[in-house]
Amino acid sequence: MLQLGNAQKQDIGRCLTQAGFDLRDFKWQYRDGQAYGSTESQVPVLVYRDTNFVFAISEDPWVAFLAYWIPAGDRHSALAKCRNWGEVLTWLQRWTLALHQEINAVDPWAALASAAPKQIAPIDVPNAAFTPAERERIGVALDRMRDEIFHLGVADKEQQRVLAAAFADQREKTGRFPRVDWANQFVGWVLGIFTTLALSPEAQQIVGAAATAVMRAAQHGLPLLSH
Repeated sequence: MLQLGNAQKQDIGRCLTQAGFDLRDFKWQYRDGQAYGSTESQVPVLVYRDTNFVFAISEDPWVAFLAYWIPAGDRHSALAKCRNWGEVLTWLQRWTLALHQEINAVDPWAALASAAPKQIAPIDVPNAAFTPAERERIGVALDRMRDEIFHLGVADKEQQRVLAAAFADQREKTGRFPRVDWANQFVGWVLGIFTTLALSPEAQQIVGAAATAVMRAAQHGLPLLSH
């Protein structure tokens, strides 16, 4: 079983702090080596907070070390053979980059659920057409949502052009789609905005609130579910 020395732990700590992490967010555990690609019964595993994001190190009979880490950029996990301790640290640096990317990335589904806590519930609601007054009310709310996004400055000129056309299309669809069908496609469309613009948590709240206002404008005969 690999026992890391103080100097090795200092190297790892230095790598983490240089990457902008707080060492208090990490803890060492010994875990089953097979789960991390090792033949050893127990291996030292560096764990980020209470997550499954880990960097495990073990000895290998054919090379000096094995490194295993989650997340691994475009893959869930990765395993690398290391000929020396320097290569372990190189892969550790790669892990810190992937870890930064993962913890700062926005899950658009979770973000929408958090930012827009009320959604239209189509269950057992007559799928009737919108009235002219309802269509006008929805159109006003859509215009406000569009203006909120533009005011945030998260869309460049080309994205603004595309979004303006998409908002106009959403308004036009209120005359073609019955209310439940329109509401369902609108929620999916908002998810696409979250993903395309890669909104910050603060921007998610603003856009989500504006989207909720649109759904409220369309709520005639449609109950709202609170999450």
